[in-house]
Amino acid sequence: MILLPPIKRMKVKKPKDGLVYCLEDMNRVYSESTIEEVTQLHDMGYCIEDIAGLFDRDADEIFIGLYDQARKGNLKRPIFIQPRESV
Repeated sequence: MILLPPIKRMKVKKPKDGLVYCLEDMNRVYSESTIEEVTQLHDMGYCIEDIAGLFDRDADEIFIGLYDQARKGNLKRPIFIQPRESV
């Protein structure tokens, strides 16, 4: 275990006034039926990459959708559990 000093804000050499819009290049919009299907597939054990391929979306977009569903308590399976290998 690595011991770190207490966290504190970093001093910035040159303050910037601009805003950064995170994830602006991603499609974060889902129809209700699509997010429900994505959630069900995830809960069944399919990995994010496979779900992304099925819906022709970036895996990060699927992750964001599942993260939103997790925050709302709609997932039965944690996001980062890897599926079992088929026998």
